[in-house]
Amino acid sequence: MIVKPLAPDLQNFLSDIRQSVRQNGKLSIRGFGTFKIVKKKAGNQRLPNGQIVKVQARSVVKFVPSKSFLS
Repeated sequence: MIVKPLAPDLQNFLSDIRQSVRQNGKLSIRGFGTFKIVKKKAGNQRLPNGQIVKVQARSVVKFVPSKSFLS
């Protein structure tokens, strides 16, 4: 897979989103959506070969699009 560098403006935008979500736990952009941190609990996950692997608790970023963005 070939990865092309992002335009500097887009890199700065994504960097600002990451920083804001880390500091506040949530970022809402009107007309676009909301980024928020969600805690996932620990558990077991089954791999395609049938092996069961333990997964640690972790925090992930969830994006919820706004109603105006979906329409």
